[in-house]
Amino acid sequence: MTENYTVMWELVKQGIGIGILDGNIGDAEPLVQRVLPDLEPVMFPIWLVVHRELNTSRCIRRVFDLLSQELSKG
Repeated sequence: MTENYTVMWELVKQGIGIGILDGNIGDAEPLVQRVLPDLEPVMFPIWLVVHRELNTSRCIRRVFDLLSQELSKG
């Protein structure tokens, strides 16, 4: 067991253990396979936040709006 995502991912790729990660990442890696393919994906909310002073910056606002739009596509 590790709290380090990079270490977990390397252990999974080497066949030493199993891990929980984004399905798109796991599916793209030929060295790994789904252990429980019929298990429903875990869904969780994503919060997009910025410090109030940065929210007034046009450049930051554009990035914020783009991220918000893309993340809401689900």
